[in-house]
Amino acid sequence: MRESQSAFVAVVFVTLAALPPALGADKPKELIIGKWAPASGAGKGFVAEFTKDGKVVITGKKDDQDVKFEGSYKFVSDDDMELTLDAMGEKITEKLKIAKIDKDEMVTVDSMQKEEKFKRLK
Repeated sequence: MRESQSAFVAVVFVTLAALPPALGADKPKELIIGKWAPASGAGKGFVAEFTKDGKVVITGKKDDQDVKFEGSYKFVSDDDMELTLDAMGEKITEKLKIAKIDKDEMVTVDSMQKEEKFKRLK
C-alpha cells in the first residue's frame, strides 16, 4: 500500500512540475518567437522574426530594393504588445493587440483597429 502511495505522489509531482512550461507555451509572448509572414495585403513578401530577447527584424523587398527594419518588442499585458522599429533613422512605435495566436497563425489588431493575419514560417 505504501509503495502505491509513493508511486502516486511521484506521478502527481512529475505532472505538476511539467505544467508551468506547458502553460507558458500557450501565452502570446512565448508563441510569437519565430518567423512570421503576412498572409495577404501590403506586407505580403515581408518576414518578421521575433527573438526571445525582445528583438524583431523585418525583411523583404519594396520597389525591387532589399528592405530591413530592426527594433524591439515587449508585451505590456498578456495579449498587448508594443513594437518599436528603426525605419530609416526614425523610431516608430506601434501598439498591437494579439487577437489570436497559435503555433501556425497569428492575428494582430493595430491602434487603428486594422486586423492583419500572419502565418508562421517553418
